[in-house]
Amino acid sequence: MKKPPLGVTVVAVLTLLGAIGDLFFATLWVALGAMGGPPLSGYNPPISYWIVLFNSILFSIISLVVSIRMLRGARYAWYSSIILWVFSAVHYCYAASLIFRGENLMIMVGFAVLANTTLIVYFQSRQVKDYFLNHQTS
Repeated sequence: MKKPPLGVTVVAVLTLLGAIGDLFFATLWVALGAMGGPPLSGYNPPISYWIVLFNSILFSIISLVVSIRMLRGARYAWYSSIILWVFSAVHYCYAASLIFRGENLMIMVGFAVLANTTLIVYFQSRQVKDYFLNHQTS
């Protein structure tokens, strides 16, 4: 089995931490909902909050699987990672628009787009492509 590049290991760990963070967010959101609503003001949240909750759970599960398979060099992990980061950028921008306004929103959107774009660009490098696309898992 070929050893993954250091950058892939770092990205796999960051993706795993992101999965844990998304799962924590979803769990917190459900717990707050059980105690009287996410904003704790007693009203039912709009559908957009539930969309963010569902996406957080979905991305958490996908990120968990992809991060583990990154370390094994699975070909589908490379493709899945690229797709995951594109949809994650959209998801985080949408979630930020529900929470932040004005300048803070622009900072959060900029960070989400920059972070995911950096990961996508890194995964386009020759070293990473060779590891995933020319590597056979056992």
